[in-house]
Amino acid sequence: LLSDSSDAGDITAVTSVGFSSELPLRANETKAPASSCSAAPALPFVRIFCFHYAGGSAAMFEMWKAQFETLMVSTTVDVRAIEIPGHGKRRSEAPLDALKPLVQLILSEITELCVPQHSSGTQPIPFCLFGYSFGSLLAYEVTRELYKAGSPPLHLFVASESCPQLV
Repeated sequence: LLSDSSDAGDITAVTSVGFSSELPLRANETKAPASSCSAAPALPFVRIFCFHYAGGSAAMFEMWKAQFETLMVSTTVDVRAIEIPGHGKRRSEAPLDALKPLVQLILSEITELCVPQHSSGTQPIPFCLFGYSFGSLLAYEVTRELYKAGSPPLHLFVASESCPQLV
């Protein structure tokens, strides 16, 4: 789900660290998610998961990485761009035609990357979700499920979408 990400509009100060099967895991991540996690900043203060618009891909977040590195905050913020099946680098995968299975797929990846297993003894990595357009709705639904599971994000950021009760 998570991938490298171009076309970030006028939003600045975010970095993109993606998934690719050929990239290594972080030292404290012992099990790879469905697609392996790339190297990320050591001990991030917060991890931000970014959700793209319906017709887009995680590529919309590519330029954020360079801007974040310019601001020299890439060691404290680890931004991951969500790539959904049928889009971008996952375009060869069959797209999911229902929201619930997509939310469940994303939940498993986020949980694996941020919420430690009880026996691991490690602290959870604080995280936020950012959604753009359809990505806002998807991030909102993921947030609802995370609250139900007792592992809510620090914050949900949404852009270019109406509030959920109007969608």
